[in-house]
Amino acid sequence: MAVETQPREPEVHGLTGGPGELSAWSAALRESVRREAAAYSERLVLVAESFRASEAEPWREIRWARGTEHVMAHCPILVRRASSAMS
Repeated sequence: MAVETQPREPEVHGLTGGPGELSAWSAALRESVRREAAAYSERLVLVAESFRASEAEPWREIRWARGTEHVMAHCPILVRRASSAMS
């Protein structure tokens, strides 16, 4: 006997209901950050450097953690101007 089910809306466990509920300023900031992060191609080189340096490490999790640390230590940081919408 088949039981028909209705698709449920996904539950949201964040501060907002998702990108659709962001203010115009927040949505523009989000898109700007995503666009600029996608253009940062140096990330793969940094991860490869770290993986080469940790070849002898037997634990993959440790290698990934060191790779993440290496990327965070060497990636550029962009400080944006504050907007009146934030205050």
